[in-house]
Order: sequence, then structure tokens, then C-alpha cells
Amino acid sequence: MERIENVQEYIDHSLAEKDIVVPEEFRPVFENHVNVLSRRLENDECVNEDPSELEKQLSTDSIETSKEILKPLFLQFGVEENRSEIALFALYINLAKGGM
Repeated sequence: MERIENVQEYIDHSLAEKDIVVPEEFRPVFENHVNVLSRRLENDECVNEDPSELEKQLSTDSIETSKEILKPLFLQFGVEENRSEIALFALYINLAKGGM
């Protein structure tokens, strides 16, 4: 697997490939989330809250898309797949798709 040098560019590209566009009004918060996510993965400090309630509000497709996009990052940083991080990222995917 090729090393992902710029996490924001990787995520933007991955979303664009799936025709997912984060609305401009959410863009600054989304970019901040990606920046913080990258630091949490790098430092192996993932969120460890139970995401069950959040997952109930998200589409299965958003969760699966999130998992697919984040998997290479989990592998690169040597972090176990994390349901909380997947759900938090899926929230932005859901919003971009007009959900919630």
C-alpha cells in the first residue's frame, strides 16, 4: 500500500471518487475534523466512546463508505479499526448526502 502523505487530500479525493461533496457551510468543521482525526490516528488516541446511538442516526451506506475510506488510514497508522472514528466520519458523509 502506498503511504498517504496528505490525509486531507486523500479523503477529499476518496469522497470525490464517490461523488460525495461536503457542503461549503460544513467545510471548515469537516477539515478540522480530518486534521484532528489524523493526529488521533498518528498518536493512537482514537475516540473510544460507544457509537451505537450515533450509528442509529446514520445510513448504513454512510457507515460503510466511512469504513472503506478510513481503512487505509487505520492500516497506515497501525491502529485497530475504530467504530467511533468510523461513525464520526460517517456523520459528515451523511450530511454531504443530505441526511440527518
